[in-house]
Amino acid sequence: MSESPQSESTPFRRQLAENVDAIADKYLDRQVSMQHVVTDSIEAYTAAWREHRDGEPLDLLSADNRAELGSFVYTCVTSVGEPENPQFPVRRS
Repeated sequence: MSESPQSESTPFRRQLAENVDAIADKYLDRQVSMQHVVTDSIEAYTAAWREHRDGEPLDLLSADNRAELGSFVYTCVTSVGEPENPQFPVRRS
């Protein structure tokens, strides 16, 4: 049985939160391109998906899946300090 993407207390959600922390720890206040952060974020999300979705393929044609992945990447990017490379700026509200 797969977990609801909206359910905050699932193992999948906890894994995503841990991944955000790990990415922030890796890149926080380092002068890196946001491309590295985005790449690691996508890899962390897909690894968590594979681990917690019982072989269910990640359907990126699904608007919900794209939104969730995009939100996760945005969360990772905003958890990291400003990048050195202005080609990949972080938008802060």
